[in-house]
Amino acid sequence: MDAKRIWQTALGELQLQLTRATFDTWLKDTVGLACEDGAFVVGVRNAYAKDWLENRLYAVIQRTVTEVAQRTTSVRFVVKRNGAVDRDEVELLENRQSPKRESWNDLEEADCSHVNPKYTFETFIVGQANRLAHAGCLAVA
Repeated sequence: MDAKRIWQTALGELQLQLTRATFDTWLKDTVGLACEDGAFVVGVRNAYAKDWLENRLYAVIQRTVTEVAQRTTSVRFVVKRNGAVDRDEVELLENRQSPKRESWNDLEEADCSHVNPKYTFETFIVGQANRLAHAGCLAVA
């Protein structure tokens, strides 16, 4: 089965699994480009869609493509430019290594010299208009 057929079949399955709004917004205009060496390449319309699909729908897309292709497949998204995909971008994606993530313990403390020392959680006045912001700040601090 070629990439276009696999992707069309996968889109049919995904349309049943996702809400109509999600499918129409993120997947409707995508194109199956290539299926080589366990990697399936999907063309998307812009970088934002690429990022959204990689971060929010990757698991369901990867699982669906694997089922349709009947073999374990990773999925890569590339941005189409004027209806065409930049071949250099496809090659770069195939050759790129995942960046190493540093743990928070290894990071140096940020330079906070520009922060006014009188603005602290201890002196912050919580009111009706800023309770949510205060709770969010405390949760991540």
